[in-house]
Amino acid sequence: MLLARPVWALVAALFSGALQPLAFAPFGFWPLGLVSVGLLHWLWHNARPWHAWQLGFYFGLGFFGLGLSWIFISIHRFGDAPVLLAAFFTLLLVIFLSFLIGLGGYLQRKFYKQSSPLSSTLAFASIWVLVELVRSTVLGGFPWLLLGNSAIDSPLKYFAPAIGVYGLSWILAFLGAACGLLVSQAKSPSKTYLFILVALFCLGGYGLSFLNKTENAGPPLKVSLIQGNIKPMDKFLLLNPINTVWQTYGRLSQTAWSQDLIVWPENAIPVPYNQASLLLDALSSHAHVAHNTVIVGIPKDHDALNDAYYNTLVALDHNTQFYYKRHLVPFGEFLPLDKWLRGLIDFFDLPMSNFKPGPAIQPLIRVKHAWLAPYICYEMAFPELVRKSLGNAGIIITLSEDGWFGDSLGPHQNLEIARMRALETGRPVIRATTSGISAFIDSQGRVLSQSAQFEEAVLQGLVYPQSGTTGWVKLGLPFILASCFAILLFLKLYPWIRKSKLLSV
Repeated sequence: MLLARPVWALVAALFSGALQPLAFAPFGFWPLGLVSVGLLHWLWHNARPWHAWQLGFYFGLGFFGLGLSWIFISIHRFGDAPVLLAAFFTLLLVIFLSFLIGLGGYLQRKFYKQSSPLSSTLAFASIWVLVELVRSTVLGGFPWLLLGNSAIDSPLKYFAPAIGVYGLSWILAFLGAACGLLVSQAKSPSKTYLFILVALFCLGGYGLSFLNKTENAGPPLKVSLIQGNIKPMDKFLLLNPINTVWQTYGRLSQTAWSQDLIVWPENAIPVPYNQASLLLDALSSHAHVAHNTVIVGIPKDHDALNDAYYNTLVALDHNTQFYYKRHLVPFGEFLPLDKWLRGLIDFFDLPMSNFKPGPAIQPLIRVKHAWLAPYICYEMAFPELVRKSLGNAGIIITLSEDGWFGDSLGPHQNLEIARMRALETGRPVIRATTSGISAFIDSQGRVLSQSAQFEEAVLQGLVYPQSGTTGWVKLGLPFILASCFAILLFLKLYPWIRKSKLLSV
C-alpha cells in the first residue's frame, strides 16, 4: 500500500492537517474535523514512535499553517515587517505547535503500540486533549483552534456545558479515530464496542441539552455596542486622538443614550487614562443624566516613566469601575526577552506593546441589577480563566480589537471562541470590537445579531442575565485532566489486570 511508504504518509498527514481548519469558522464544515483526526489516528496506528512523531509534525504544519495564517497578516501588514521576516516568525509558531502534535504521536506509539482498536482510540483522544492543554499553558499559552470549538454548530455541542471545550475535543478526537478504524479495519471484537460508543456519544449530546440549562435572572439589559471602525494603527497616529474619538464614537452613541449600557471596544480611547480626563468626565456626565453605564476600553497608566500600562476596561456611571486585563498577548502586548528583541523589527515596537498584567483576582462589573464578568480579547480563548473568574456574574462582556487580524480567518475564529465560552458557562456574551465582528451571543452559544466587518455600526440588543451553573463551571479543568490521566493509566495497566484475573471482560 502506498501510504506504507514514509514520504506518502507524510503527504497524507500534511493533507489531513490542512483539512482541519475547514471545520472551524468561517467555514464551519465540522465533520471535516472528524475526518482529519481520523486520518491522523489511522496513519499513527501502525507507525513506529519516531515515524508517528514525523506524521504528527506534518499534520501540525498543515493544520496551523492554514489555520493561523492570520498571524502573518498581523506581523506583515500592521507590524510593517518584510514578507520573509513575517513568514519566518509565523513559521516559528507553527513549528512549535506542530512539534507538540508530533510529541502526541510519539507517546501514542511508544506506550500504546500493542493496544486493541478500542484502547488505541481511547488513548488517542486522551493524548490529543493533553497536547491541547500543554499548548494552552506553555510560554503563556496559545489555546487557539481547540478541536472542540469546531463543534459549536454540531449536535455534539450540548456536551460543552457539561465538560467544556476540552471534553468536547476528547469526544471529537475519539469519534474521529473510532470512525476511521470502523471504516478501515478488518473485523475485530473491539469494533462492536466502538460502534456502540459512537452511537451513544451522538445521541447523548441531545440528552444533555435538557440537563445543562441556566435560567433568566431578572429583566434584560438594553445594550448598544458601538463599532467605530478606526484602523488599529491610525488611532495611535492621530494628531488629536481625543477629538477624533469623540467625533466617531460620540456621534455613533447619540442614538444609544436611552439604553442601559453603551459599550465602546478595546482601546477605543487610544491615549492613557490620565490624559483623557475631559472625555471621561463628559461620558460620566452623560451616563449620570441618562441613568445608564458606559463601558470603554482605554490604556491606564501603570508606570509612566517606563511607558508601561494596563489594558483596561472602564465602566462609567455614578461609580467608576475598572477591570485590568490579566492574560496578555506575548509579542503583541508585552515582549518576552525585551532587552534583546525590542527594536529588532517594527512589530515589536507597536504602540502600547508594554502592557502589564492585571491582578489575578478582580471584582465583577455592576450594571444596574446585573453583574458582568469582563474579559479583554485574547482572554476569552482561555476556558479555565473564564470559568474560575465567572463568580456570580449573569453576563459575560468582552472588548476586542480584531482589526489587527485584517480580512482573515482570525476575527471569525475569535467570534467562534466567544460562542463556546457562552455555551460552556450558560451565560450570554456581549462582544464589542473596533472593526467587527461585534455580536450578541445567547447562553446557548447562538449569535443573535452581529455587525458587518470594516463598517461603522451601532448594534442594539436585549441581554438577559442568567443564574444557575453548568457542569463545566463546577468541575472545570481538574476533572478533564484527571479523566485523561485515569484513562491512560487504566489502559496501561489493563493487560496486567486482565492477566491477573482481577477483572474479567
